[in-house]
Amino acid sequence: MLQRFQVYCFERLELRADTRLLLAISGGLDSVVLLHLAKLSGLDCTLAHCNFGLRGTESDADELLVLELARKYDVPLFVQRFDTKKYAATEKISTQMAARKLRYDWFERMREGKGLDYVATAHHLNDSIETMLFNLARGTGIRGLTGIAPKQKGLIRPISFASRVAVEKYAADEGLVWREDSSNQEDNYTRNFIRHHVVPPLREAVPAFDRSVAATIENLREAEALYQFAVNYWRTKAAKIDQLGVMRINIRLMAQAPSPVTLLWEILRSRGFHQDQIAQLCQHHQIGNSAFSKLGYLIEVRADEWICYVATEDVDNPIIEVSENESQVHTEEGDLLINRSGNIPGAFGREQNVAWLDAHKCEGKWELRRWRKGDSFQPFGMKGKRQLVSDFFTNAHLSSREKKRVWLLTINGEIAWVVGHRSDERFRLTEKTWQCIRLEWQAGFLEKT
Repeated sequence: MLQRFQVYCFERLELRADTRLLLAISGGLDSVVLLHLAKLSGLDCTLAHCNFGLRGTESDADELLVLELARKYDVPLFVQRFDTKKYAATEKISTQMAARKLRYDWFERMREGKGLDYVATAHHLNDSIETMLFNLARGTGIRGLTGIAPKQKGLIRPISFASRVAVEKYAADEGLVWREDSSNQEDNYTRNFIRHHVVPPLREAVPAFDRSVAATIENLREAEALYQFAVNYWRTKAAKIDQLGVMRINIRLMAQAPSPVTLLWEILRSRGFHQDQIAQLCQHHQIGNSAFSKLGYLIEVRADEWICYVATEDVDNPIIEVSENESQVHTEEGDLLINRSGNIPGAFGREQNVAWLDAHKCEGKWELRRWRKGDSFQPFGMKGKRQLVSDFFTNAHLSSREKKRVWLLTINGEIAWVVGHRSDERFRLTEKTWQCIRLEWQAGFLEKT
């Protein structure tokens, strides 16, 4: 294990003897093993520990163990305590997302402030496999199938070559002491569910599962590198940005590329466009068609080019972020009621103002916003067929005034419910659903009139 670690660090990650690391340490198995290997390899380490205050005395016990490890290995240690729940409520994001943002923002500030080379985290091979399966289940491109990157900018994962079994064996052989996070045993998060209930049967069916998937991830990383090379080639060839920041994309040149729709999305994704918007724009290729991005950009179809620029209109359309503990969201048109009890009813009514969603498909960032040109979803009951929201409105005989007053509930950028009208097929309940969320729209006086 030690030899593999050193080869991986100094050859694959290209670390030097004088590389200075900010090592993220939780007190759990993986980070304790990483610290032990790093010290035996002579790496210069500074420890950083986050106490999120989410598990009471357990969190404090983790901190005490890390203090003992810092004394044992004679390394500097910095501890930061966070009021994670307060931050999550303020930012209107989930507790899990809040903890991630808090720790990585702090790590980067510490790295830059202390003049260190990299932040090192203890993600291992199994974390990468679980990430790959998680992304595969949600729907992804090639990038999402490459697991957790071993190295990116100022961040490295020095034990990403090792399986959890190998990490556990090393810790046992070396007599290392660590603490178990009790939340890892729960199935509240999709990743934990994958770890406990998806991966074990696959290992039983395919004994070489970990090794085979690890090889596949490496192959996909190589393929993704070629993919990015091709994207950059065509971006340089077909897209130009003028002095005013307007991007002009030559339609004739794009048509020569193997996959014009995918290429156009790759060129525009950094400007906040969704893949479905780009697909719809290409499918309905008519001069004057346009789409707005969530970052305030507008793309328009011209005779021989697409042009993309910062839009001055529709940028200020309201966006309401919904936190994971909110049960009621107020708007001028009415209230969105959220029941997260998880109870699945024996029968369902046909009320348009009520939607039932699978809770495990709803993890992530929730937002309420207005309809934008190019928005599309998969209306429940249409067997997965995609439809433009504008077409849905037309079929529902909504007036221009009514269209402007409809809210969309999005989850991780995907439309989950055209509020008060139709939910999305991808979030529906199935025979495998074991937790659900009930949404109800109560129209206010303003909307009724």
